[in-house]
Amino acid sequence: MIPSTAVITAVVAIVCYLGTLTTASNVANLDNAHQFNTLCKLIRFPEATLTLFASDADAEPDYTDVLQLNMSVATDNWKTQLSVGKKGASTADIAKNFSLTTQEIDQTWKNHWDKWIEAHDAVKDPNKQPDTIKKLHLNKLDAAQHAQASMLIRQAAAAAEELYIEAQALKEQTSKVTPVKAKTTLTQAVYGATATAAAYDNSKAWTAYNNNRGTACDDTKATSAAATLLYLCAKAAADQVDEPCVKTQTASSTWTTGSTNDLTTNFNEILGHCPKIGNFQLTSSILKQITTDIRQAIRIKSGAGYFGAVVTSTCGGTSSDGVCVKYNSYTAEPTSHKGKIKWLDALEDLAIKLDNQEQAISKFNQIAAAIKTARNSAFKTPQIIKAYATPQAFRTFSSKTDTGDSTATKAKQGEDAEKECNKIDKDTDCTANPKCAWNDKAEDPKKKCTLSEEDKKQVEKEER
Repeated sequence: MIPSTAVITAVVAIVCYLGTLTTASNVANLDNAHQFNTLCKLIRFPEATLTLFASDADAEPDYTDVLQLNMSVATDNWKTQLSVGKKGASTADIAKNFSLTTQEIDQTWKNHWDKWIEAHDAVKDPNKQPDTIKKLHLNKLDAAQHAQASMLIRQAAAAAEELYIEAQALKEQTSKVTPVKAKTTLTQAVYGATATAAAYDNSKAWTAYNNNRGTACDDTKATSAAATLLYLCAKAAADQVDEPCVKTQTASSTWTTGSTNDLTTNFNEILGHCPKIGNFQLTSSILKQITTDIRQAIRIKSGAGYFGAVVTSTCGGTSSDGVCVKYNSYTAEPTSHKGKIKWLDALEDLAIKLDNQEQAISKFNQIAAAIKTARNSAFKTPQIIKAYATPQAFRTFSSKTDTGDSTATKAKQGEDAEKECNKIDKDTDCTANPKCAWNDKAEDPKKKCTLSEEDKKQVEKEER
C-alpha cells in the first residue's frame, strides 16, 4: 500500500521537528551570560582603587594613660624599686631589684616591665606629670580616699593589662593582607601569574598558548581569568555563536582556529561590555560570592568539568561542540578540584585570608574599646571618691576645732583642779576661788572644799 500524501507530509513534519530539537541543543546566544557577569566583576577589580576593611582603633594611648595613673598612686616602696629599673632588664636583674627569685618573675612581669618603667618615668616628677593626671589633684585626697582610689585604679589597670596582651597578639593578624598584596593576587589571577599590571598580554594570560581553540581550551593552558573570559565569549570564525555572553555583543575580531595568534583585540572588545569600578572596598564576602559562583557554574560531564556551554566533549568555540573551558579529571568530588584552576584557587585562598583578617580586626576593635572603658573608669575614680564623705574612723580634726588635748589629758586636768580645791581648809578662802565650792556636810573633812558643780559639768563635757 502506497502511503497517502497526508501521511508523507506528517512524517516530513516530524523529521523537521526532530531536526529542530537537535539544532536547539547546540550552544545558543547568551548561554554564557551568567558566567560572563561573574567574570566581569572580577576582571575589573585590578583596575580599581582598592581598599580593605581595616581598624582605626589604637589601644596604645589608653593603655599608657591607665598605667601612668596607676603608677601615680603606687606605694613609695614600689616607685623606689622601679626608679632603679631599666627597660629591657633581664629576669635576673628584675628579681634582684625586688628581692624575688627568678621563678617569681612570671610572664606578667616580662610582658609589662618596659611599660612600667615608661609609666614610672612619666609621673616621677609631680611637676612634669601629664595634665590629665595633674587635674585630678590626687594630693588632695585624704588617707582613706587615697587608699580606696588606689585599689580601684589598680583593678582597672590590671584589666587593661590583660586586654592589652590580647590586643598585641591580634595586632599582627589585622594587617597581614594589605591592599597592595590583595591587588597583586587579583592581578595575577586575572591576567596571569607573571602579570604586574591590569592589562591583557597574550604571553602572560596563557600557558603555552596555541591558536587551535579546541586544544587550547583546557585547564593546562587556560591559567587566568582573562583567558577563561575569551573561551566563553570570543566569537568563532565559523559555526559561531554570535552573542554567547552579551546581547548585541561587539565582535569585530573573531578567534579563527589555526591562525589567530594574539587575542588582545578580542579580549578588549569583550571587556568593553563590563563597567569599570572606581573606588572599591574588597571584602571576603564579596570575593567568596564570586569564587562560589564560578565553582558552582562548572558542570560535570563524563569525568571532566566544563565552565561554559558544552555540547560534546570539546570546547572548540563552535555552536555544535562547546563555547567553554574543559577541566580534565574534575569530578563532583571536591578533592579533585584543587590545582585544576590555579587562578581560582588563589582567589579562594585570598578570600579565606581576608575573612580571618576581618574577624581579627573586629575582635581587636572590641578589645581596644574595652581598654578605653577601663581607662575612663580609672580616671573617673578620684572624682567619684571625693564625692563621698570620708568614714568617721578615718577623719582627722583641724587645728581650729582640736586643741590637741586627748580625752585622757582633759580628765587629768579635771582631777588636778579638784585637788587644788581640796587643799583649801577655810570656807572664806574656798569661796574666793571661782572654781571651788564649800561643803560643810562633806564626809571627808579634807574635801570640804571641792570643784564647783558648774566646773565639774564642763570637765565632763570636754571628756566626751
